Amino acid sequence: MSDIELRDENVLLTLRKHWIIFAEEAAAAIVIGIVPLMFLGGLSAAPYGFSADLSFLRVLGALWLLVSWMALFLIWTAYYLDIWLITDRHIYTIEQVGLFDRKVRTVSLERVEEINVRTAGFLETFFGYGTIEILTASAAEENAVFRGLPNPQMARSLLLDQIEHFKKLEVANEELTTTSKNQEQLLHLVGHEVKSYLTKSAGALAAIAEGDLGAVPEGVQKMAGSALTETRKGVDTVMNILGNANAAKGTLAVEKKPF
Repeated sequence: MSDIELRDENVLLTLRKHWIIFAEEAAAAIVIGIVPLMFLGGLSAAPYGFSADLSFLRVLGALWLLVSWMALFLIWTAYYLDIWLITDRHIYTIEQVGLFDRKVRTVSLERVEEINVRTAGFLETFFGYGTIEILTASAAEENAVFRGLPNPQMARSLLLDQIEHFKKLEVANEELTTTSKNQEQLLHLVGHEVKSYLTKSAGALAAIAEGDLGAVPEGVQKMAGSALTETRKGVDTVMNILGNANAAKGTLAVEKKPF
C-alpha cells in the first residue's frame, strides 16, 4: 500500500483475487514439481543393474524440487500483492510482476465510461468470481482489467453508486458556485443602491446645513449637519463592506483599531 498516496480519500473496498485462483495455480505447480520426483522414485525401485547410478538424477530432482518451491512462493506473492483498491475518487490497481517489480495504475472515477463483468465456466459460476473491466473516456488509455475477482457484481454496483454520487456532487458544486456568484452580484447591487440613496440624502442635508436652500432655523441647521455627518458615515460603512466582503466565501475582513 506504500505505492499509493491517498490524499483526502476514503477507502471503500480492498479486493484480492479469489482464493480458487491461488489454489488452481498452486495445484499445478505442486503437480509439476511432484511428477518428476515420482518418476525418479520409480527408477530407484528398479532392479539394481538399472538403478546403479542415479546420483546425477537425484541432484536434478533436488534442484527441481527447489524450483517448484520457488514457483509456489512466486504464485503466493502475486496472489497476495495483486490488489484492487476502490476509494471515493479513484480506482487503484496494483499488479505484482515477479519479486521486485510492481505495476500501479490509477483510474479516476470521473473518467469511467462503462463497467463490464464477465463470468464464464463452471468454476467461476459455482465459486462466484469473474473478470471486471473498466472502460475509460480516453481511447488512448488502456482499460483496467482485474481477473479472478470475488463477487464482481458487488464491486460493479459499488462503483456505479460511487460514480453516480460523484456526479451528483459535481452538479451540486456547480450549482453552489453559480449561487455564490449570484449572491455576490446581488450584494454589490444592493450595496451600490444603498450607497446611491445615502449619497443623495447626504447632498440634500448638506444643502440644508450650508444654507444653499435659504435661511433655516438654527436648530434645523444643526440637526441637518448632524444627520449629514451620520449619513456620510453610513456611506463610508457601505463602501468598506463592499470593499472587504467576500460573498463567495461568506467572509468579511475587519481591521481592529482602538477607539
